[in-house]
Amino acid sequence: MSINMAEHKLVKGIAISIISTRLEKSLDEVDNLFGVILDTEPAEVLAAKAKQLASATTVEQCIDIFI
Repeated sequence: MSINMAEHKLVKGIAISIISTRLEKSLDEVDNLFGVILDTEPAEVLAAKAKQLASATTVEQCIDIFI
């Protein structure tokens, strides 16, 4: 596995964890809902969105970050 691939996987996991907490859904549910979107985003973009997610206080804010 390349470093870029590993970095992307790590950032994706962090984003899924944050979304899971915010939406009160299981990690698998979130991966099923957002996995395709998260897989297509570059790691740098995912990292920026993860930072935004960390400060989001509503479900709507979480969804808006990915729209």
